[in-house]
This record gives sequence, C-alpha cells and structure tokens, in this order.
Amino acid sequence: MYILCSREFFHFYENSKKNKNELEKSYIDPFSSKIEDLISSVDEEANILYKEKEEMKQNFQNIAMQLKNVKKSIKKTEDYIGKNVNFKMIF
Repeated sequence: MYILCSREFFHFYENSKKNKNELEKSYIDPFSSKIEDLISSVDEEANILYKEKEEMKQNFQNIAMQLKNVKKSIKKTEDYIGKNVNFKMIF
C-alpha cells in the first residue's frame, strides 16, 4: 500500500510541477505558448484525420470484397441458369 501511495504522490507531484512550469511559461512567453498550443492542436487534428482515413480505407476494402462475392454469385447463377436452359432445350 505504501508503494502505491508513494507512486500516486510522485505522479501528482510531477503533474503539479509540470502544470506550474506550463503556467509560468505561458505567463512569461505567451506567444510561444500559443504556438505550442496551436502545434498540439494541429497534431491532434492530424491524428484524427489519419484514423478517419484508415477507417474509410477499411470500409472501401470491405465493400470491394462484398462486390467480389456478389460478382461470383451472379456468375454461378448465370452458369446454373445456362445449364438448365440448355438441358430443357434438349428434351
């Protein structure tokens, strides 16, 4: 239990130190802080767009596979109908 508490304290301490540094930095150099915020925002947007692109790619691959299966089914149906029509014409 002691180890867990000390880990939690360490993370809390590190995060509070980080937040303090960020606040000081934004107060001292607001322009740089705004640029870093903008870069962070752009990075987040890029990640979102990449995930959306990958999802769309997967969807198109699934559609292509389904169309391929439909094409096979149509071909089998045409072959079956062709054989039955030829068979009935013989009799």
